[in-house]
Amino acid sequence: MSDEALKTVSGERLGVDVARAVIAQRDLRLVLPDDAPAPLEAGDVVEIVGATALRIGDVVLVPRHADCALARLVAHVDGRWVARDEPSGLTREISAGDVIGAVSLVEKGDVVVHLRQGRWARLGRVGAALPPCAGRWLTRLALLERLRRPLFPPVFMGSADVLLARLATVYDGEAALIAREHGLTDEERIVIDRVRHAGPRLLDIGCGAGREAIGFARAGFDVTAIDLVRALLDRAAAAAASAGVTVRWAQADPLAFGAGEPPFDVVYFSRGVYGHIPGRARRRATLEHLAGLLASRGVIVVPLVCFEAFPVLSRARLVDLIRRALRAAGVRHVSEPGDGYHRGFALTRAPSSFRYIHRFRRPDEAAREIAAAGLVPDAWLPDAVTWIARRAAR
Repeated sequence: MSDEALKTVSGERLGVDVARAVIAQRDLRLVLPDDAPAPLEAGDVVEIVGATALRIGDVVLVPRHADCALARLVAHVDGRWVARDEPSGLTREISAGDVIGAVSLVEKGDVVVHLRQGRWARLGRVGAALPPCAGRWLTRLALLERLRRPLFPPVFMGSADVLLARLATVYDGEAALIAREHGLTDEERIVIDRVRHAGPRLLDIGCGAGREAIGFARAGFDVTAIDLVRALLDRAAAAAASAGVTVRWAQADPLAFGAGEPPFDVVYFSRGVYGHIPGRARRRATLEHLAGLLASRGVIVVPLVCFEAFPVLSRARLVDLIRRALRAAGVRHVSEPGDGYHRGFALTRAPSSFRYIHRFRRPDEAAREIAAAGLVPDAWLPDAVTWIARRAAR
């Protein structure tokens, strides 16, 4: 493995003491920064449990200097284990007490592989008998699990109400993790400096645990912040009180918010929130509604999460082709091409960490939606991946 330290899903550097403390209370979840023993890969989420009934082939968490590393148990000699780093192939002897925990499962996108059960436990033992470079076939076998669900995301993902309810449920489960983020990013400061001239009243759409809203209040804005998730708003209010800033919080859908509110100078979508609105029609209706809340010189800020094109041989591209064909044939209730899932991270395993997102490939896709809502996409800030729009002149 490289020298990059393992971290928990909350971004905390995984020292030995931290790892042992977490595993003593609950399962430990990591996002892998680099390759590890097959079938693990960079970007996978692994779940680590207390080390009991160790077996050859297990992938285990062991100390490496002050931090931790993943290794495979390849032999048991005279009461001690031989642990092998992969793909380097370096081995060392350790005692059972050195093992902090064992990887019980790995999430590879929508595929979940239970490494210590059934065929995967047997494959782990086979992998231990082979040189590390041969482990790539284990990774390929894990990816073949996707053939059990050939259409992902599904052709029809559900109604807007169902998708929004699922969003709220997922983010409610991640409130503790989201609340650990603090301060505006450099990109957000660029945007705020660009729109400050519009005026001080700012509406933060999808404020989450309040990171941006608190930053905007510190920057001198009069902030109102809304979100669908009560647990996030509660944490946001507590964080604002601790920071000594005033923000008005409301649990609301942006499509229905604003009755009786004075005009806003800036309407700001927190990053990713615009893509979480299900369907072009609803995104357009939301923009039209929010445009009605703007002051005469007001602006709407739409940060995007842009995705690279899918590989030619991918399930998502196949699903989009099927959707286009069905929609052309007049079939109703088919999700739009580009609609998909985005995986989040939680401190504990959730029934599903996937939530709806529309995958914009290029900025002009969002610009067309903004224009269709009667707004003028006035400025594109490439460094911030953000559109700034204003109302069309009347």
